[in-house]
Order: sequence, then structure tokens, then C-alpha cells
Amino acid sequence: MKSVLKVIKTDWKRSKEAVALGNRTQARLFCQYILENTMETAEILAETPIETSIYGEIISDYELERGKPMPSKFHAIIQSNLGFYLRSRYNSRFKILTELSIRLQSKKYVPDIALYDKDASDWREEEIEMTLPPLLTVEIESPSQGTNEMKAKADKYLAAGVKSVWLVMPALGGVMVFHAGTKARFYSDGDVIDDVVSIRIPVDEIFE
Repeated sequence: MKSVLKVIKTDWKRSKEAVALGNRTQARLFCQYILENTMETAEILAETPIETSIYGEIISDYELERGKPMPSKFHAIIQSNLGFYLRSRYNSRFKILTELSIRLQSKKYVPDIALYDKDASDWREEEIEMTLPPLLTVEIESPSQGTNEMKAKADKYLAAGVKSVWLVMPALGGVMVFHAGTKARFYSDGDVIDDVVSIRIPVDEIFE
């Protein structure tokens, strides 16, 4: 697939050069090559499974739907630990939701954990996507995600109205807490303290 795309790019460049030199016959020939290779590319794409990128990389349904990598073992452990601790200590104050589809400023997000104010659920009316910004979102960094990418995501959450964002970093054994208008704080021992949402959790409970 890559080779076909490279040939198309080369032929396009050559056709422009031929036009510039006034050689219309040669330009038409290169355009014909481009058309043939484009048709070949379309045929390849038509036969490519939706879970496979044009470069042969496997993209799971999870990644296609949520726009983030498949969760690893450490990711699953941390998400389970955090969810359990938050429910055991703060269930009376918050709705603690995992893998919730949220649409903020026309963009879809699926945070690992989201917290909302506690209220009664009306089980007769489902919401496929929430549009109300959570009080807190938690994102657990995966091995394939860069820290700068995750920080940029935290900034987008805050700009969309989320009060607090936690970025859990397994490789560093810590949590970075973001609030609008203040410098992010990193916690690797003791307690993660979030005064904006009044939550406190021992780092050891997260990485148990």
C-alpha cells in the first residue's frame, strides 16, 4: 500500500513538471498512471478490514469507538483500584462512572473515570452520550501515549468546563492533577489531594 501511494505522489510531481515545461503529452501520460494507481488504491481499501489501517496496523473496535489505545494490564488494575476506592469513600457525593461517552464542544471523549454530582437516576431515559462536563475526569496513560499528548487532552477537558483532571502515570508511579489557571501538581507518595472536588486518596491505594 505504501509503495502505491509513493508512486502516485511521484507521478503527480512529474506531471506538474511536464506541464511547466509545456510537454502536455507526457503530462497526460503521468495523469493516466495516477488514475490507474488511484483505482488500485481504492480496490485495496475496499478489501481492507475496518479494524486494519492502510499501513497494516491493527486497530481494535475499542480504539475506533473510543479514540484511545486498548487498556493494558496495569491500566485495568489502576482503573479498578481507583473506582473501588472512590466508590467506597465518595459514593454518597458523586456518581462515579467508567468508560462514559461524553461530548464536549463537539468532540467525543471517553475518560477512564468521570465524576458527577450525585443525583437520582431516571432508568427510563438513557443517555448514549453525556453533554454535561464532569466535575472530574481521570485518564490513565497507556504505553503508546505520550505525556505531552495527555497534557494537551487535560487542557481540552478544562477548556470544556471540567473542574479537575487527573492524569495517572503508571511508569512514574504517580498522578498529575490539573486545574484551570494553576500549575499542575504531581503526586508520587503520600496522598493525592484535590481541593477543587474535595477528594483525597493515598497514592499507594492507586498502585496497589
